[in-house]
Amino acid sequence: MLILKRTLNQQIIIAGDICITILGIEHHRVKIGVQAPPHVSILRGELLAEAQPTPLQVPERDLLSPEEGALLPPSTSSRPGEED
Repeated sequence: MLILKRTLNQQIIIAGDICITILGIEHHRVKIGVQAPPHVSILRGELLAEAQPTPLQVPERDLLSPEEGALLPPSTSSRPGEED
């Protein structure tokens, strides 16, 4: 991770076509602006974490057994509806 200190109105350029500008600093909060080409997706980190399911959020019926190429949750020994 690259760590930079910036002050008001200073910029960081990434890959030549992404520009991050410090627009404001107030009460321990920083307001930034991001300019990027239309094909670049920009999403706040906390929203990205919410949007991507964790293994515990995947419905059990969608998980495969080890024989089928994936692991079931530790507490499950077979697929629902199957008996050992």
